[in-house]
Amino acid sequence: QLGERPKGIETVSGLVCEFKEKALQLVSADPRAILDLAIAFKEMGLNEEAKEFIAKISNENRLYEQARALLGEIEFETGTLFAALDVFQELLRQSRSESEPVEHGELNEKKQDDLIKKEALYYCARIYFQLGDLQKAQQYADQLWALDSRYRNLSSLRNSIQEKLNQNDKR
Repeated sequence: QLGERPKGIETVSGLVCEFKEKALQLVSADPRAILDLAIAFKEMGLNEEAKEFIAKISNENRLYEQARALLGEIEFETGTLFAALDVFQELLRQSRSESEPVEHGELNEKKQDDLIKKEALYYCARIYFQLGDLQKAQQYADQLWALDSRYRNLSSLRNSIQEKLNQNDKR
């Protein structure tokens, strides 16, 4: 009959729910696999599911900052800018200072910290730009510029911020 689902075909949401449950059983002790699943859900546009998996990564785990950065991206992409800003500012507060010594075995962690810091600065600049706080947007963009002037489309973002600031000065 028209509008009826053929027998044997489940709804997508039912399949996602079943997949989530089985995946959690398999990877519950593996934070890397949990983060990978969160990334996969985000890529599929299943943001609530991604957030559920992100929440399972403990703040004591070495992947916590990566998980939080992913959460910030999700919040940004879904338009919840203040939630995204909170996440990225938290990451910046927690980031290792440039003067902190790095032990030999921590080199990869330091690279990951630097990448997360750059990502947080980048998103803070974008968020403040979208919110219309051009001074703060410029501050974050300038901090990132000092670290890595070729990061993503930072040059374009800085130009856009400067154009808006110039427009405001003309008024």
